[in-house]
Amino acid sequence: MGCNTSKHVDEEVVKEENVENNNERVEEEEDEEMKALADMELEAANRPNEKYPPFLNGVAWEPEKVDKEGGVDIDYKLELEWIHGASKKNTKGNLCGVNAEGNLVYSAAAVGVVYNPKDHTQRFVTGHTDDIVCLDMHPDGTLVATGSRGKDDEVHIWDTTTMETKAVLKTSFTPGGVVCVSFCRTNPSLIAVLGGNNENQKLQIWKWEDEEKTFEQDKIASTITYSFLFNNENRMVWTGKNGVQILTMEDGALDAKRASLSSNGGEIQRCFASCMGDAENKTVVGTKSGDLYVLEDHNLTHIVKAHKGSCRALSRCKGGFVSVGADGNCRTWTFDADEGVKPVRNVQLRDYGRAVCANDDMAYVFEKDGDVVAVNFEDDSSEIIMYGHASSGEAWCLDVVGDRLYTGSDDGRIVVVDNSTNKKIGEVKGKLKPRDIDVSPDNQFIAVASSKGTVFILARSDLEKSELTIIKDLDVAKRNDERVEAIRFSPDGKWLAVGSADTTLNIYEVAKDFKRVARLSDHTSTIFNLSWDEESKHIVTTCRAYEVLYWGRNKRGRWRRLPYPSTLADEDWHDYSCTLGWKVRGVWDMSDYNDGTDINQLAVDKSRNLIAAGDDHGKIVLVRFPTLYQLPPREMYSGHASHITRVKFSGDYLYSAGGFDECFFKWKVVPK
Repeated sequence: MGCNTSKHVDEEVVKEENVENNNERVEEEEDEEMKALADMELEAANRPNEKYPPFLNGVAWEPEKVDKEGGVDIDYKLELEWIHGASKKNTKGNLCGVNAEGNLVYSAAAVGVVYNPKDHTQRFVTGHTDDIVCLDMHPDGTLVATGSRGKDDEVHIWDTTTMETKAVLKTSFTPGGVVCVSFCRTNPSLIAVLGGNNENQKLQIWKWEDEEKTFEQDKIASTITYSFLFNNENRMVWTGKNGVQILTMEDGALDAKRASLSSNGGEIQRCFASCMGDAENKTVVGTKSGDLYVLEDHNLTHIVKAHKGSCRALSRCKGGFVSVGADGNCRTWTFDADEGVKPVRNVQLRDYGRAVCANDDMAYVFEKDGDVVAVNFEDDSSEIIMYGHASSGEAWCLDVVGDRLYTGSDDGRIVVVDNSTNKKIGEVKGKLKPRDIDVSPDNQFIAVASSKGTVFILARSDLEKSELTIIKDLDVAKRNDERVEAIRFSPDGKWLAVGSADTTLNIYEVAKDFKRVARLSDHTSTIFNLSWDEESKHIVTTCRAYEVLYWGRNKRGRWRRLPYPSTLADEDWHDYSCTLGWKVRGVWDMSDYNDGTDINQLAVDKSRNLIAAGDDHGKIVLVRFPTLYQLPPREMYSGHASHITRVKFSGDYLYSAGGFDECFFKWKVVPK
């Protein structure tokens, strides 16, 4: 009896296995058939079509339900309201100042910024087209000069109260751009501009009000410059990689003489910062060793230990000057006849300062990690007033949920910001190496895509407490050097879709502890954008090979590539970010772009019929949604000094992330 029962069970197992094998075989045949059908339609769509650039041919399936009477005019405009971050890369000198009204003046990407600490607001000047790398306040405390690099290496002189540009100096330093600017302290109608590359840096002197260049000389320096001072009409001070030079002007001829740093106990070393002493012929220099060198003419008179590690920035203040160093100290000093300079106050910060400016009893320090700190010397307190990211890489991560902004960059930090106050709430830093970020619809999880092929699932609530809680890490890519480029939760919160540089689309089921339920590999290149439909049934992905593929579940509930993508032309996508498609093709004006990689991401605001695209030229392209033909009216918005990696609409705002400038812009969407 027992043997018969066992035999019956074995027969049932065999039957089940046969059924399962047959189902798998049928499913494989269905998959092959679906893939073949999809490829046939894609091939048909890619036949020569004069309407579109070549890379749009395969994605130009015209929808049936689009309102062709909807018009093409753009009914809204963008107004820049806030910038998170400040200029960092390739900057020279002290890239900040305080104006006569007590407001902080600095630069962020290609934008001049005036920050009012009393009401926590920003105002902007947007005339530059590339990175602002240097800045100097006019002696009157109202005007400022900002210099940029790139093809339009210009110096703009503008009013920090009215935000009006007073003069534009076309310096034409090629190659290299503007390096340093300095108003003459005794004759502020003159400005000195240093520019060029490290092999040959030129000096120009301008009567800036007339935009007239009065002097130019080559080979002022042949190494890295860190700062430049225009003390008076006959004296300038250069500091750089190999020391200090004193430049004197007599009868229109310029003479350069090295300061004698090796005398009186000093040494030739990197000199990062400088400020005027208590006389026109005196200079204080901050060095790599952390010492302050006090110079009279070209002679070293005093050496004072100021910081453990390099002294990166100096700025004059009431009664003396302020210094910041690699030890995280912010110190005030007074001039002394016997000792050269003497310390007065010291405030310990959490990170070292790379720029500083001061006014009365306040100083503003731009820290290495990108944050801006207000230092009060009356009570020796400090407060982070603005945040930023700072690395040798780029900014990649941007998400907005309600009144929370989430950002991340190659500095390894994920930061959460209160959008109502524009202030940082919390941050975490660890092994994340973030490349993209998405918050789950229930606000429970934050998914962080890594450049090392992993997705980290974080507890969102802990981030606001600056606590890093990794709930799960998902190995996505086939190799750990293949980055994860795109990540999105489904609108219903049940699924997490992940696109990788290894060409695979991975889908995880959230309720089952983020179990992977599909690994799909029909793309031929890196997947860099993906979107869900409103019902969480379909996914659209875009890759670097200009493929647009559609995905859904078959009758057995398994995720597969869908045939006949043209049938999804009328799909209502939840948060469309893919750069290709009929409804968004109007962002591509090929008189501006070389190929299909020049736009990195776009965002759609269906309530306002808007598309915003971020391109490689640092511009926001605004067109009406949907685009009814290839070249509709468009508007361009500048400010970023790098390619834009992310854009996202949320409420009444558009947010954008600059790659190498690592600045996050907050634009108000307002009716025209």
